[in-house]
Amino acid sequence: MVYIQKQSHSKMLIITLLSLASLYSQVANTASYQSGNTLLEKCLSDEPYDRGICKGYLNGLADSLDALQHWNDLPKTFICKPYSVTSDQLADVVVKYLQRFPEKRHLTASSLIINIMQSAFPCDLKVNPTNKLP
Repeated sequence: MVYIQKQSHSKMLIITLLSLASLYSQVANTASYQSGNTLLEKCLSDEPYDRGICKGYLNGLADSLDALQHWNDLPKTFICKPYSVTSDQLADVVVKYLQRFPEKRHLTASSLIINIMQSAFPCDLKVNPTNKLP
């Protein structure tokens, strides 16, 4: 029963991610993937719509990683982002990195964000003992 429930959640997550990716590509009218360059452009835009795209992309990826860790599809020690991190804080961390390392911005936004989150929110429990996932 537990396996069936986990399998059902994994399938639902995959369907949700594919739906969001499809919707995002239609709304943003960009290439088949988001680069660090286009993400930074949206995050720094004066247009509320573009900033919403930025935060939505970041939140979607962060929530997906949380779910994958929760369902043991990723190790619990992969990323230890505290639950108190806000979308504004996550955007600040990502923007700071993308501005500091322009030579990496041509890479896919998803891979950059995962690396940024691993660096910003390490699972070293000696440094941050409250980062444990339940």
